[in-house]
Amino acid sequence: MKRKCLVVGIILLFIGTAIIPSSGQKIENLSFPASRGHWLCVGGSGPGNYTSIASAIRDASDGDTIFVFHDSSPYYEHVTIDKKISLIGENKKTTVIDGQYSDDVVHISSDHVILSGFTLTRGGKLGFPNYDDAGVDIESNYNNITDNLIQSNGWFGVLIGSYNAPLTAHNQISHNVIINNSYGVYMMWSIGNVVRNNTVCDNRREGFYLSGSPCSSNKIIDNNISFNRFNGVRIEDGSSNIIEGNIISSNNESGIDIAWDSNSNKIINNHIEKNLWDGIYLFNGQHGVVTGNTIGGNQLEGLKLDGAVYTSIINNSFISDGLFLNSYQGNSISGNTVNGKPLLYLNKQQDQVIENAGQVIVVECNSITIKNCNISYTDWGILLSSSNDCSILNNHIYNITENAVCIFNSTIINIQDNNISQTGAGGIFVQGGSSNTFINNSIVNNIAYGMDFDSSSHNVLRGNVFSNDGDYGIWLAGAYDNSIRFNDFLNNTHVIIESAYLNGMGFNANHWFHNYWGRPHVLPKAILGIRYFYINIFYGILIPIPIVNFDFFPAQTPNHKIGT
Repeated sequence: MKRKCLVVGIILLFIGTAIIPSSGQKIENLSFPASRGHWLCVGGSGPGNYTSIASAIRDASDGDTIFVFHDSSPYYEHVTIDKKISLIGENKKTTVIDGQYSDDVVHISSDHVILSGFTLTRGGKLGFPNYDDAGVDIESNYNNITDNLIQSNGWFGVLIGSYNAPLTAHNQISHNVIINNSYGVYMMWSIGNVVRNNTVCDNRREGFYLSGSPCSSNKIIDNNISFNRFNGVRIEDGSSNIIEGNIISSNNESGIDIAWDSNSNKIINNHIEKNLWDGIYLFNGQHGVVTGNTIGGNQLEGLKLDGAVYTSIINNSFISDGLFLNSYQGNSISGNTVNGKPLLYLNKQQDQVIENAGQVIVVECNSITIKNCNISYTDWGILLSSSNDCSILNNHIYNITENAVCIFNSTIINIQDNNISQTGAGGIFVQGGSSNTFINNSIVNNIAYGMDFDSSSHNVLRGNVFSNDGDYGIWLAGAYDNSIRFNDFLNNTHVIIESAYLNGMGFNANHWFHNYWGRPHVLPKAILGIRYFYINIFYGILIPIPIVNFDFFPAQTPNHKIGT
């Protein structure tokens, strides 16, 4: 058996380049000893071989290699590597180290360790005191974890860093299959690690989770990150990390979720598709880069900026997806497409005409005209924010995940002769602003509503058709003094007026005239709603009070957009 171990050692010397790593790709920021010293063997039936991995490590010295045969597998051990050694399994599918649901399967506290060729399973249990147990727990630097099957561990597949350890840095995790753990790869207070060419799938929480400051300059490259039950990649308070060239698909939350004080992260050339929430969600943070990605078929937004600023969004391809942002400061958005058409982002511009776009976002602009566009299969069709004197004319907007047209805090916007249908939320959403006109639009077959006015006043709605729009044709929430004339309301459940006024009984009614309500009305049409009266007692009480408006002269036949 000693001869067998010697032969194995000679063979491994020849194939060492395949182990570190097998693809022959460059190892970044790693430094291994020039000589790996003596060879020790574990398992098998010959005299002189070790019966446990722990006993071999105890007798090993820095630079040695321990080779573990699979014919004595599984090894029911908790392996601590506190020396600069290589621990090599004969076959990752059949050389098993089983933690029996307690403690780490392998704990690495020395620098310059190579771990390859094992199944590492059943480390720890969920819950205290096993909150930091892992298949591989790394609290050191410059280690290489390659070509392992890391599965079915209670908490972490691979844990890099610790609440109790100093900063952990420059480890490489490559060519592993990391499945069915709570977290696939978890990094905390660690920098400069490279996680490349792994399969990180079917984990019960995140595929990747990076947390703590500093948790920076890590690279997640060329991995398959799919079917995880939370996010594919989640970063909290981590900066200057790179997520590049990955397939991030079919995760039960977002593909990539970057939150809080996470700055200067780069998301480059990934395929991000079919995630049940957003493809990419950026919450707060600044100076992020999203470029060259293909983003498609995610259930919510393809890319959502929620408070993130100074973000560069360049040369991405959205397929049946799109961009939504509620934070505009310093963002650079160019070269993107939606279903092969330009995604047009205008900021602080004026006197332009837009045609043939896949999605349009207009921010702080004047005198912009958007006309004759056919916009479909994206998250948001046309979004205007803090803009004035703009027109949206003769567009066909349909099969939109959220709203076809969104208007935030804008005035004197003319929305006319558009066909809007089959949206996941509503046809037109208006928040704030005033003095906008909505004329001769066809707004039909939208799931939730035709139009939603939130705290918007002095608007004119004339000659529109609202048909089969979910629960209601129009929702007026805190909206008052709007003129609603010569419209057709067909097959909508009802119209809701909801007005919230604090510390007062005044009510500024909306004005209804000659609308058609699905059938002839001989008497005036009563339009019911609710006003909330605020009483400042203790923490305050909102009392709902029924209100009623009237269309005193309802149309007897449909207007068919002939109103004047």
